[in-house]
Parts: sequence; C-alpha cells; structure tokens
Amino acid sequence: HELTCGYASVVCEYGHEKCGTLRRMDLKKHHLSECLFFICKCTLGCGQSFPRRDLSKHKRVCPNGRAKCEQCDQSVRRKELPHHAEHVCPKAKVYCFAGCKGKMLREQLGSHILSNLGPHLSSLVTHVRMREEENKKLTARIADQDRTIAELSATVDDLKVKVGAHQEAIDEVVNFAEEAVLDADADEEEEEEGEEDEGYEDDTEGDDDDGDDDDDGRGA
Repeated sequence: HELTCGYASVVCEYGHEKCGTLRRMDLKKHHLSECLFFICKCTLGCGQSFPRRDLSKHKRVCPNGRAKCEQCDQSVRRKELPHHAEHVCPKAKVYCFAGCKGKMLREQLGSHILSNLGPHLSSLVTHVRMREEENKKLTARIADQDRTIAELSATVDDLKVKVGAHQEAIDEVVNFAEEAVLDADADEEEEEEGEEDEGYEDDTEGDDDDGDDDDDGRGA
C-alpha cells in the first residue's frame, strides 16, 4: 500500500531534494505547474525543450519570439528579421533598381522613380537590352558546350569499342598461350612415361640374361 498511497511522502524525480518532499497525490500538479526543473516545451512553438526555470530566458532569444526591427520598430519574428531588413523594412536604405545608382529609404523608392520616370525608363530599357545580349552569349556558350560534350561522348564510345577489340585480342593470345603450355606439359608427361617404359624393359632383359648365366653354370 505504501507504494501507491496518495498521502505517502515522495521526492520529485526532476528537482529531487531541491523541490522538497510532496504527497504522492500532489506530484502531478507539482510537475505541471510548479516544478522549476520539469522539462517543458517552448510555448512559442520552436520545438525545443528546457527546464521550466530556463523557459523565460529562452523566450528572450527564441527564433519564434517577436522582436522590434531596429530601423522601423515593427514587431517581427526574430528568425524573420534578416528577411525583413533585406526585403521589407521601409526604413532600410536601398539602391534604385532602375539603374540610376541613387540610394534612399525603401519607402521613398516609389516616389523617386515616378519623379524621374523618363530617365528611369530609359535606363531600364538599356539594362534589359544588356541582359538580353548576355543571355544570347550564355545560350551560345551552352550550345558550344553541348556540342563539345556530344563530341567527347562519341570519342569515349569509340575508345570503348577499341578497348573491347584489344581486350578480345589479348584474351585470344592468353588462351593460345595457356593451351600451348598445357600441350607442352602433356608432351613432357608422355616422354617421361616412355622413358620409364624403356627402363622397365631394360631391367627385364637384364634379369633374363642373369638367369641364362646361372643355368650355364649349373650345366657345367
């Protein structure tokens, strides 16, 4: 019963003695709302987890937390500040995209272009034509590279065919050499067998001669 009794004194598994002793029935409530060492997920949705006592410190730097843009004072998610400063912030200084090289606040860009519409349009047309020429050159270079790649591929295929033919010739030579070695070994074995047979016949004849001599001696 002591292992399940709600009134039994227990120690928090996160803070241990730092949380003091509690009744077992109060442990869940302690974890969910009081324990400074209980592991909690960030409530701003960044997916990170921390002991409850560190959550407030994390929120001051959490990428999902909101922060003020230093230039326009807008409240922006901390992780979106770089994009805001580069593409959105009205107080950020930008160059005129129409090619006049003027620098101004982003919020002033529209009126700047309208106040000098003629020169800006002329500059834009020139800029577009330059880009078209660059695109033509790039397209020509790509076509040249495609032709070079096709030629190299054909050369590689040619070399593969030649290598295959050479390999076949090498295989034929190797096979011929192996057959020649086998034939030479077979001839050598036949010669050795022939020599052994001749030696055996010589020994047999010698034995016969010795037998005749013995008979002659006995006859004498």
